[in-house]
Amino acid sequence: MLAAKINATGIHPRRDIFEGASVAGRGLERKDRIAAPLLLRPSFDHKVWGGRRLESWGKTLPDGSVGESLESGAEAVIEGGRFDGIALGDLARMMPMALLGTHGMAAAGSLGDFPLLVKLIDAQQDLSIQVHPSDAAAPPGKRGKTEAWLILESDEGSSLVTGVTGVVDPDSIGMSIVREPVRAGDVFFVMAGTVHAIGAGVLLYEVQQTSDVTYRLYDWGRPRELHLEQGFPVIDPLLRARRVAPLWLDDWREVLVACRHFLLERATIDGSRILDAVPATCRVLTVIEGDLAIDGLRLPVGGSVVLPADIPAIRLIGHARAVVASIPDLDVDVVQPLRAAGHDDDAIQRLGVGAP
Repeated sequence: MLAAKINATGIHPRRDIFEGASVAGRGLERKDRIAAPLLLRPSFDHKVWGGRRLESWGKTLPDGSVGESLESGAEAVIEGGRFDGIALGDLARMMPMALLGTHGMAAAGSLGDFPLLVKLIDAQQDLSIQVHPSDAAAPPGKRGKTEAWLILESDEGSSLVTGVTGVVDPDSIGMSIVREPVRAGDVFFVMAGTVHAIGAGVLLYEVQQTSDVTYRLYDWGRPRELHLEQGFPVIDPLLRARRVAPLWLDDWREVLVACRHFLLERATIDGSRILDAVPATCRVLTVIEGDLAIDGLRLPVGGSVVLPADIPAIRLIGHARAVVASIPDLDVDVVQPLRAAGHDDDAIQRLGVGAP
C-alpha cells in the first residue's frame, strides 16, 4: 500500500512533518530542510521470469517468483526517522528543492515525482524482448525510459539481448535478435528505442528514468499481451545496448554511465571517505559489496538510501562498494572532472554523454 497519500480534504495526513511545528521526538527544526539520509523500504514485483535470488542480496521476499526489488522511485517508502512511512513521490511534491535540487526538479518536470528509479532484477528466465519510447514518443503524461545496467551476478553462458539485425517485423523479431555474453562487473547503456532483453541467469542493478512504459514485442511463447502496434514505431533498429568502459574519476570513484537523464558512479570504500555535498541533485546510493555506515545508518549489501539534495557532506565508513545514481550537469559534473583526471573526449562520450 502506498503510504501517506493526500486525503480527500487535500491535507497531507502527516502535514505536521512539513509545517515546521514542534513535534515531540522528531527534532524537526526547519520545515524546508531534510538534510539527512533517507532509508528506503523496497517494494517487490512478482514476475513469471523471476526467482528467489534476491534473498542473497538482503531482501526478505514474499512468496512466489520475485523478479524486481524497486529500490527507489515515486512509490518507494521511507523507513524510520522523521519521514517514516512517507512515499518519495509525496515528499518530492511537498519539499521539492530540499529533496530533488534544481537538477532533480528539472528531471521531474510537470510530473513532479522522484525522477530516479533504481531496481535490482533477478532473471531466472529470459525477459520478454521489449522496447521503451523516448520522452518525445511516450504517451501523454508519461516519460520515456533510458536505462543502464551493472551486472552483479551471471550464470555461465548467460547473455543479454542487445539489439536486432536485418529485417525486423512482428513475425521474425525473435529470430532477428543480437545476443551478447555477460559476466559480473559488465556495464551497459540502453537508450530509449533499443530492442533489448535481460537473459536467464542474470542478476543486475538497473537505474532508469522513472517510467512504467514498456512495449513487449516477443515473449518466448508465454501467453502474455504483446504491444506490437505501440512498440514497432518507436524501435530504432540501429541502436544497441552498449557495453561501457568505466572511467576513474579519482582513487575511489569511477563513472560507469553518464547521460542527460542520470549519472551512475561506483565508489570503493576501504575505511573512511567523505562524500561531498551536491546541492543540485538528489542521489540514490546502493551497496553492492560489503556493508557501509552512513551518518549512523548501517547499509548491508543490497541496501539503498536516498541522499537528498540538501544533505551536507557525509562520512562513509566501512569496507564496501556502492553505486550512486544522480541527475547531472554533464559538463560540470562529468566532462570537466574527467578531462582533469586525464581522460580524452572520445572515452568520455562513450559513457553516454552525447546521447539524446
